[in-house]
Amino acid sequence: MLDRLISVAVAVSLAFLVWLHSRTREQETLDNIPIPVQIQLSAQDTERYLLELNGPSQVVASFTGPAARIRELRGQLQRGEIHVASHYAVSADRANEARYLDTIGVKPEEIQVPPGVHVTVLAGQNRIPVTIRRMIERPLPVTLDHALDDRLGTLQIEPPTVVVRGPQEVVERLASIPTRPFLLPRNTPTDSLEDVPLRSGMDLRDEIDGQTIHTFPDRVMVRATLRPKRKTYEVRIPVQFLCPANCPWQPQWASQTKIIENDPSQTRTEPTGMITVKLIGPAQDEAPPVRAFVDLTGREFQILGDLRPRLYTDEPIQLQLPKEFQVTHCPSRVEAFHLYPRYPRAERLEFLSPGLAAPLPLLPSDVAEPTEGQKLLMPAASGLFPKMVEGSRREGKASP
Repeated sequence: MLDRLISVAVAVSLAFLVWLHSRTREQETLDNIPIPVQIQLSAQDTERYLLELNGPSQVVASFTGPAARIRELRGQLQRGEIHVASHYAVSADRANEARYLDTIGVKPEEIQVPPGVHVTVLAGQNRIPVTIRRMIERPLPVTLDHALDDRLGTLQIEPPTVVVRGPQEVVERLASIPTRPFLLPRNTPTDSLEDVPLRSGMDLRDEIDGQTIHTFPDRVMVRATLRPKRKTYEVRIPVQFLCPANCPWQPQWASQTKIIENDPSQTRTEPTGMITVKLIGPAQDEAPPVRAFVDLTGREFQILGDLRPRLYTDEPIQLQLPKEFQVTHCPSRVEAFHLYPRYPRAERLEFLSPGLAAPLPLLPSDVAEPTEGQKLLMPAASGLFPKMVEGSRREGKASP
């Protein structure tokens, strides 16, 4: 009886061992599982280089192992505990390159899995492309990024220069580092006729050509002035003559009219000595006072004793403008004119308009006055000098 009981116990034990052995030999498989890869530069290269990924940072792997281990592995994958940590070191032969491309391979043993699980990384899908950029630092001046155009007056930036750190191929191309776009504060009086002071702290740009850069410091103080609004003017004015006191000469245009051809199909005439001046300045309702003149105070015009009429064909035009105005277009030379002797000789010259003997007023005080002893003279009216010559002949005087 005892022998039978022992035989039954041995048989049960053997059956259990066979069952247990068969259970432990059952295998399960997980195929094509993406595993994230974290790549970092080595400690000695972190400050000198920048590593960029050129695609997905993951590899595809398959796992085979006992069912229990595979179940454990599934839980780790769902919790994000399975990943690859890789370190990249820049080789000495490429240490001075501004930028280069490379690939980082991932080996199966770098994937940490439960014991008993076999890892297979698919060939051709275990490499990750990266770009390595060399980092440099360089001091650069700061520029203000604004859309104020010519309304921006004086500008002061503190500090005027900052240290810029970024990829070598980007930083070496920079001539300056711009701020972020500058916007006027809401309460700025934009319609003021005087300069408006501006003061604002501005952050500097942290990205150039898609590359991240760092500046030290990363914020500057901007002090500037906002000029009044600008406007373009077009004025028609006569050309006058600047003559010294007691000048023996009287200027007169060689031709009293000229032909204007703005349109080839239409022509018109207008008095000689009128010019069109385009200028830009503060916006205002009325056109600014502008004076155009030919300077006759030079020594080449001070010829004494010889009073024969003289012809001048290429004299420059000069302008008197109010403050804050600049000329954008003006004829450079005046039409031909004669200098005739005056009869009788004048003690002084005044502003004379064609056909008028009354003097014209000076420009406002904000325009530079002619020097003492000088006056501006408009060309004389047509027919004035022939009458003077005829009168001198009747009196028995020689005609010029």
